[in-house]
Amino acid sequence: METIFLPQEPIKALRDGNYKRKATLMFGITDDEGSVMDGPMGSDIDREKTVTKSDYKTVTKAKLMDMAISSDAADDIVNFYFSKSAENPDALFRTYTDVFGDLTLGCPTLLMAENVLQDNIVYTYHLTYKMEFELFGFCKKQRGVCHGQDMLLLFGAPFLSPEGFPESDRDESRNMIQIWTDFAKNDKVEWPALAKTNSGRVIPFNKEINLSKGNPTRSDFNYVACRVLEKAIYSINPKLQN
Repeated sequence: METIFLPQEPIKALRDGNYKRKATLMFGITDDEGSVMDGPMGSDIDREKTVTKSDYKTVTKAKLMDMAISSDAADDIVNFYFSKSAENPDALFRTYTDVFGDLTLGCPTLLMAENVLQDNIVYTYHLTYKMEFELFGFCKKQRGVCHGQDMLLLFGAPFLSPEGFPESDRDESRNMIQIWTDFAKNDKVEWPALAKTNSGRVIPFNKEINLSKGNPTRSDFNYVACRVLEKAIYSINPKLQN
């Protein structure tokens, strides 16, 4: 919706290149954005009746097609994700939530970063440090780093309410705060920005934020998955297509 604050629909502005240039930007996600479907916000899947890999593939394809994704694109997504999933129900459910976490949160964020590369400097990161604190009751122990946990670290929750957090959470909070304050002060960070080759391929440099691992730089995080999902994301948002 176009408003006084957003005079052009964001998707159209992105497609038309109508956004600020010569800016330094940073985009970040957690490694388990699909966790939002495993808790109070819930998923619409009946886990008592959906047990086998075939069950999950059928349910996932149907949900994708309900989102106006074509049958062929849905098949590509289902085959990509479930081909590497274990057969047990917990692993299959995690794969199911990964599909929709990547489709609706993770990959749109990373693809937007790629789409604003022209005339901008763009950095990306993903958080892999798992906090002890269970955010809003849905960040279960068997999940990865849940949606929203990066904000708890960034805004110092382990220091504001120290009783519920171990020292390792405070160390990681310092780490996250340091990365963001360095970015704000210096207009850059210490890992490479996204780059694009002459052929147009994006080199997806990405910082893994996890102090215990030494905050390594990677160039493979979710890249292949986002390529599989890219067509589907644009089919949901056709105004983004050229």
